[in-house]
Amino acid sequence: MKKIKMVLWVIIFVFIAIVVFQNQEFFFDKHNFKIDILLMKHETEPIYNVILFAACFLTGIIITYFFNLSERFKARKTIKDLNSTIDSHLKKISEFESERESLKGTSLANEEKAQVNSETT
Repeated sequence: MKKIKMVLWVIIFVFIAIVVFQNQEFFFDKHNFKIDILLMKHETEPIYNVILFAACFLTGIIITYFFNLSERFKARKTIKDLNSTIDSHLKKISEFESERESLKGTSLANEEKAQVNSETT
């Protein structure tokens, strides 16, 4: 499975490299942005399109990371709860096993006493 993922990522990166290489004219073209709000007008310095695409991509990654952060904390809490449940169940199992061993020991002792009593009578 790891090899398949690695091959898939290599294919994706090669595809992106081909698209960028074949469209260098577009990606390395400069544009400036204008913001015209009622009280404020602002114009940015010209920036390359490739920088704009990279910034949008990284912004998407960061937003996705923060949206999934709460799920990670919930999963971590669930894992802790399940591990504590496993520990308590293992403790009960060991208690039951020790109780079973003690009951086996008393039943063997009772059988020996019964054999001794039957032999003497």
